[in-house]
Amino acid sequence: MYDLFFGQYTALFSIPAIVGTVFFLLRMGMLLLGGDDALDGGDAGDMGDMGDLDVDVSPEAEPLDDGGTDHAFKIISIQSIGAFLMGAGWAGLGAYRGSGMSLEASLAIAVLGGVVMIWLFLWLMKGVYDLQSSGNVSIRQTIGLEAEVYVRVPGQRAGSGRVRVVMDDRMRMYTAVTDGDTLERGTKIRINTLNADNTVTVARA
Repeated sequence: MYDLFFGQYTALFSIPAIVGTVFFLLRMGMLLLGGDDALDGGDAGDMGDMGDLDVDVSPEAEPLDDGGTDHAFKIISIQSIGAFLMGAGWAGLGAYRGSGMSLEASLAIAVLGGVVMIWLFLWLMKGVYDLQSSGNVSIRQTIGLEAEVYVRVPGQRAGSGRVRVVMDDRMRMYTAVTDGDTLERGTKIRINTLNADNTVTVARA
C-alpha cells in the first residue's frame, strides 16, 4: 500500500490527490450547508433546517458591494485549486500506477484531469447559485410578516444583522435593524418597516 501511494514518483500524484480531496470536500460541505462566513455571514450548519425550501439572496434582499463579491471570487478560486489538485492527483496516479504509463504521459493526464475537475466544479457551483436566483417578490411584501433572526441583530440600531422569512416556499434573507434590545439568532421577530437603505426594522414577535 505504501509503494502504491508513496513509491517512486507516485508521491507526485498521491499527495496532491489526498490534500486536494480533503480540502475540496470540506470546502464544498461548508458552501453547500451555508456555513462559510465569507459567503453568507452565518455559522456552519445553520441552513440545516431549510428542508425543501429555495433560498433567495437577491440584490434587493441582500445588497452586495465590490468587496464582498471579490471575497467570494477569491473563495471560489481557492476551491478551484483544491479541485485541480484532486483531479490531477487521482488522474495522474491512475495513469502511472493503474495503466503503467510513463511519468511524462502521466503528468499530461494529471493536468487534463485537473482541468476537467475545475470544469465540473464550476458547473456544480453554477447549479448551486441558480437555485439561489432571485425572485420577483418585493421587499415591501415582507412588512407585517413573522420571521427569524439569522445573524444577531444589535439593539438600539447599533448595527445590523440578518433575518430570514419564508414566502411562497422560498426562504429570503434581509438585512435588519431593531430599535429594541439585541435579538439573538433564532429569535422569532416581526418585520415592521422598510428603511431607505433597503434594510428592515424588526421587533420581537
